[in-house]
Amino acid sequence: MNPMTRLSLLLITLALLLVGCGGSEPPEAAATDAGPAKAEPVSMRVAAITAVGTPWNDMWVRFEERMDEAALPQVDLQMYVTGQLGSEESTLSNMRRGRVQVGGYSLQGAASVVPELSIILAPFLFDSRDEVDYVMDEYLADVFTDLFAAKGLHFVQWAEVGWTNIYSREPVLAPDDVSGLAFRTSPAEGARLFGEAMGVDLISIPFPEVVPSLQTGLIRAGQSGVGMYALTGIAQEAPHFTRTRHAFDTGVVIANKAWFDALAPEVQHAFRDAIDPIDFSRQDVRDVLEQIENETFPEIGVVVHELAPAERDAWREATAGSHERLIEQAGGRSQEVYDAILAGKAAFAAQQPGEG
Repeated sequence: MNPMTRLSLLLITLALLLVGCGGSEPPEAAATDAGPAKAEPVSMRVAAITAVGTPWNDMWVRFEERMDEAALPQVDLQMYVTGQLGSEESTLSNMRRGRVQVGGYSLQGAASVVPELSIILAPFLFDSRDEVDYVMDEYLADVFTDLFAAKGLHFVQWAEVGWTNIYSREPVLAPDDVSGLAFRTSPAEGARLFGEAMGVDLISIPFPEVVPSLQTGLIRAGQSGVGMYALTGIAQEAPHFTRTRHAFDTGVVIANKAWFDALAPEVQHAFRDAIDPIDFSRQDVRDVLEQIENETFPEIGVVVHELAPAERDAWREATAGSHERLIEQAGGRSQEVYDAILAGKAAFAAQQPGEG
């Protein structure tokens, strides 16, 4: 498969929604006079919204291969990894009701159940991918394990998406350039607060309507990750791409907690081993996004605006106060999550050369 074919498949995947659905309750295994009861069947239906040839689909292909290699006859593994089983909202609801075993969700989707996830998308919260990785793994994984458990869900691991940036029909270099501009935003609280801080004319429309809205002039700009921008037609209508890197989007892989806790130890072990290690999956996604920026952007005529540190600071300063508002709106243990992020950022900085 040539690089462009592989990259173009990202158009339905960067929401990075590795969604899982489960079926009916497994029948109980019955003992007979002929011998002991057989192991009770375990339903493990997996669904995802991915496309063949992308890192997200490849992850599930490897998952299936490893589960097959584990040779557990009691596991009824069913893979639906190209979007056959519905939206995040429906599968997440089914997971909480015990009908879904495993799923992966965007932060925006999972935040409907665990609102504290919104804090991770606060504007200009992180400064580098290494910092993100450190804070997410060392300071947030345990916190969100507890938060998901309180909702009947088992936290498995994070999933990579990447930096969010600004696209526009005309060059955008400073916050004043977007003031009053018709600006598309997603329903996510962090995205909305970013737009409000810039004084934009917020236009909330579904993602499939972005391209026609650019064509008609309903919107003139918006925010997106690299892949969705480059490969869904947005770049052709809004060829200016400003690397604000104002939020780092990720996702989460989770399971129904009651289901996971009831698994036999050998099944739990096989399940964990079947999922790509987080370091591998992160690098796999980052390699593809880098290829898009280096090869696809020049081919489709994207004009990239790289911000100097002082220019990026101007964007950061324009969002002052947004973190506090986001904490208040998300509620729950949001302040605790935010404090953990700040502690992780400080610990990361202390480990860098010349720091501490």
